[in-house]
Amino acid sequence: TPCSLIQGEKTWIIKVPRAWDNEHMTELAKHFSSKDTFKGSPSKGMPFLIVSAPKQELENALKAMPEVEYVEQDRVLEGSPETVASRSNQESWGLLRIDTGASGLKEKAAPSKAKADRKNVHVYVMDTGI
Repeated sequence: TPCSLIQGEKTWIIKVPRAWDNEHMTELAKHFSSKDTFKGSPSKGMPFLIVSAPKQELENALKAMPEVEYVEQDRVLEGSPETVASRSNQESWGLLRIDTGASGLKEKAAPSKAKADRKNVHVYVMDTGI
């Protein structure tokens, strides 16, 4: 992601509607003086613009193009690793499968219906960027 060293600028992730085309993306990018931008392509599943800009510039762009869905300031998040002292032989970075003996659910968590129709399955992923 772009990283600005200019005083007062922050890096913004701007989520735009999937219906936008490249012309809309270019029009939004024109509202920023910085050339430090990344334009995604809504038609290819990346409906966002990343730009380094002062807050006032961002506000002006949002007034001009109110169809923007949301804006998030890019920032570093830090997590603290979990310690699994009692399971030193664990090979899965401290993650525990729900159907292991240690979980108390051995062979009770078999998603037989989910296997058949691939529905009713929820997967949660937190990407640390590593």
